[in-house]
Amino acid sequence: MAKRSVVWTETAVRQRRLILEYWSVHNRSTIYSKKLIKLIASRIKIILKHPDSFKMADFPETRESAMGHFSIFLSSNRQATYHYSILGQSTRPKATFKNAY
Repeated sequence: MAKRSVVWTETAVRQRRLILEYWSVHNRSTIYSKKLIKLIASRIKIILKHPDSFKMADFPETRESAMGHFSIFLSSNRQATYHYSILGQSTRPKATFKNAY
């Protein structure tokens, strides 16, 4: 079986960076940001092994992987898993995905 690769969209990369920067400034420390990096990395490993095990989102062919206060929105095929967005619970996903399709 071919190994899946991870493809991050520009939106997901930007959102991840903004989330990490926010928590670094808010807490005046990078400790929580580093924990989030580890949490995201461990979740990505699970997503790569079982991409279809997460609940369907309200968007076409998109799944949602909840991680406490954050969610990763993704879609996958046999070759790659695409990460569209990382959102906090207070973020409205429909506004983020409005221009994604």
